[in-house]
Amino acid sequence: MDTTNSTETRFRSGLQRIDDDTIAAVATPAGSGGVAVIRISGPEAGEVLEKVAPAHGQTEPGRMVYGPFMHGADKVDSGYSVFFAAPHSYTGEDTAELQCHGGAVVAGQVLAAALSAGARPAEPGEFSKRSFMNGRMDLTQAEAVGDLIGAVSEAGAQLARRQLDGELGSRLGEIQNALTDVIAGLEAGLEYPDEDMDEGESEDVLPRLESLCRELEDLAGSWGVGHRLRDGLRVAIVGAPNAGKSSLFNALCGSARAIVATVPGTTRDLLETTVTTVDGVCLELVDTAGLRQAEDPVEAEGVRRARDAAGKSDIIVYVIDGSAVPQEADRLLWLEMLASGREVLGVVNKADLPQADIGGVYTGVPLVQVSARSGEGVGDLLAELREKAGGNALSEERLIISNLRQKRHLEEAAAHVRAALDILGRSEPSDLACIDLRSAWVELGEIVGSTAPEEIIDRIFSRFCLGK
Repeated sequence: MDTTNSTETRFRSGLQRIDDDTIAAVATPAGSGGVAVIRISGPEAGEVLEKVAPAHGQTEPGRMVYGPFMHGADKVDSGYSVFFAAPHSYTGEDTAELQCHGGAVVAGQVLAAALSAGARPAEPGEFSKRSFMNGRMDLTQAEAVGDLIGAVSEAGAQLARRQLDGELGSRLGEIQNALTDVIAGLEAGLEYPDEDMDEGESEDVLPRLESLCRELEDLAGSWGVGHRLRDGLRVAIVGAPNAGKSSLFNALCGSARAIVATVPGTTRDLLETTVTTVDGVCLELVDTAGLRQAEDPVEAEGVRRARDAAGKSDIIVYVIDGSAVPQEADRLLWLEMLASGREVLGVVNKADLPQADIGGVYTGVPLVQVSARSGEGVGDLLAELREKAGGNALSEERLIISNLRQKRHLEEAAAHVRAALDILGRSEPSDLACIDLRSAWVELGEIVGSTAPEEIIDRIFSRFCLGK
């Protein structure tokens, strides 16, 4: 196929050479379905397409054509084909897509035809990796692709779409440019000590760096909200026996999932469910066994698992029986939860019953009054959990990260800028500050991919699915 935009060998940041071979993979999930898509990318994509879909011929790029799909002289299916000329494609290379009937057998036969025509099997994430290497996206956008595919909630998908639009990479590039300007000014002062700097430039360096440092620290700190939006808020519902944990669990998920009884120790294993709020925030609820000294070995294992679930949660909802006078064991359990290192939200249950005096025991965190039986206060509790899951964050005009790799590099970059500020504040030689500022610049480059080593890039894209 003759294309006006020939695919050239490209480089990005000196990382590695783009492969000259052509790859192919099934881009849709395995299993039965109406349509399966086979994606082909590389310099020979047009030639492979002509062999597999001869009806496509010299059709202009971007136009779909219906016809037979051939494996040599054998017809394996019929469907639509389309060609995208470089650089106007997802990968930035010549790319073709074949839409055949869904199902593992048919899709496998069409893929085999493409491989026989000159393509090789794509590795996981190789299409997205080529897109990155060809400058079609940076690493923050590539990671957003993976997050969008794996989104478990509408909120997580919305956050991924914002990062896919390039907001994060664009801002980090601006910060890198600002660091470059500061470094250039400091080095000019070292190179030409007798030359006067521009008016106000010397005094402006420290405030500029302080502002950049705070922004990097705030951005790193946004991970706490971002990862909850992406992965959901894991909520462990814990407390003493008969506090109403299972009743609250049922009220929050809107159905009778857990067995409720007046006999202490009814719950012996973990029961999990996922609740999505009206604005798409995901809550992973875990009902647990009542915390007490248990003689029965099965109940004792349930108590152990309850403590383990509390330790692995994002937030502990500690259910308190508001109708019962607290005992010493209740006080000790409360202190244990407060010392767990997890965020704790106290929920005073059984608000429909006469209330006991619980003052002086359950202190240190906010308490929410509910009645799991009548539903009183359950909506308020859901709203509180939604807020803790980051539900309000997406309406704010600020950048949010959800990737732990990005968080660590941002923390390192902020630490280097802070070190440079300390050096300049003590009037030490500015070339020492320049070393830290360059290190900060490199850390930011690791996030977008311009300075990331090849093994890191390979590891990121290896987590992608085939065909993406």
